[in-house]
Amino acid sequence: MWENFILAVAESSGEKSASIWDSIIKQAPGLITQWGPKIALALILLFVFWLASRIVRKMIITAGEKGEIDYHVVRLMAMTARVGLLIAGIITSLGTLGVDVSALVAGLGLTGFALGFAVKDTISNILAGVLLLVYRPFALKDHVEVKGMKGLVQAIDLRYTTLKHEGQTILLPNSLLFTNPITIGKAESK
Repeated sequence: MWENFILAVAESSGEKSASIWDSIIKQAPGLITQWGPKIALALILLFVFWLASRIVRKMIITAGEKGEIDYHVVRLMAMTARVGLLIAGIITSLGTLGVDVSALVAGLGLTGFALGFAVKDTISNILAGVLLLVYRPFALKDHVEVKGMKGLVQAIDLRYTTLKHEGQTILLPNSLLFTNPITIGKAESK
């Protein structure tokens, strides 16, 4: 089909531009009948994955609120699920159109590996922060000691836990708290 189209355009390159459009118009019905259903199916698949990503996002947020999980953790999980479903939808749609997605999937895998290796410490801190916020081994205003650093817990976020000790602010990476023994004591009331 494409060969005929290219030959028609190449043959008419010496003619007037009107004859080029005549060739395109003659080939259009064949192109529409060949590609129309594929494009429609790809768009339907993309819409289904988009809709599924919104539904899964809302389900995760609802479950997180019921489980009283920290908002930042729930938001991170919901966004990860949504982006994952959208990427799967795009790859599926491209595959439906006849695009060879094996190289794309391999490229995404290699990119993910390289990115993960490059930011492994940050990812380690974020995952440890998620687990600390889910399991809650200590709470705000608890006295915590780990690897010689101690203080009162002021904040727990996805990357750091903030401690206050003798007027100093200590930012502990969450991976340090998750992988080392911790001494936890309740704050003394004055």
